[in-house]
Amino acid sequence: MDFQKVVKYAYLNEDVFAMTGGTIPHSQIALNLASALKAYLRGKGCQMMADVTI
Repeated sequence: MDFQKVVKYAYLNEDVFAMTGGTIPHSQIALNLASALKAYLRGKGCQMMADVTI
């Protein structure tokens, strides 16, 4: 199989930076925050989404 690596970029003051992969602690914090926010928003007519390009 041929896999292509997806590179995410950050834009800051007209400069473009390739972003590195996340760390385990960062992933745990993000997941905990998303879980708490999803529980808070339940029944309020809102939807949470991750990694969506707009």
